[in-house]
Amino acid sequence: MSKVTVGFKETKEVVDFVIDLSDGIVSTMQDDEVTLSDIPNFFPAVFSLLPAIQGIDQVVLEFKLATPEEAEELKAHLRERVDLEDDDMEKFIEDAFAVVLDIWNVVKTYFLKDEGNGEPTSNGEVTADASPDQPKT
Repeated sequence: MSKVTVGFKETKEVVDFVIDLSDGIVSTMQDDEVTLSDIPNFFPAVFSLLPAIQGIDQVVLEFKLATPEEAEELKAHLRERVDLEDDDMEKFIEDAFAVVLDIWNVVKTYFLKDEGNGEPTSNGEVTADASPDQPKT
């Protein structure tokens, strides 16, 4: 089985949608009133929704195949996208996300070593079935 490199393209698109939606909600709630003039606050979320849902079924596979370098890239993407007025909350969200990715990497490295299913093999390569949603036979 050959090595598969997936990256975090689909995951980044989901993260982008969640951030765009959150930004729209925060902008709308600044005056404690929801009006038609708040509609433009949600345009970025509307435009990022389709890319986010088109590949959402690949997010689990991306996490299964993620390398530590790709996880660092995803952390950097989140740091770049999150911009809150409350710097402490922004740092907390970024750090919490980083911790979750680090925990996932530890679990994947030490506890999930099922060859052929997106996990590290004895030689350190990561492999995956061409169709990971297919049941095992």
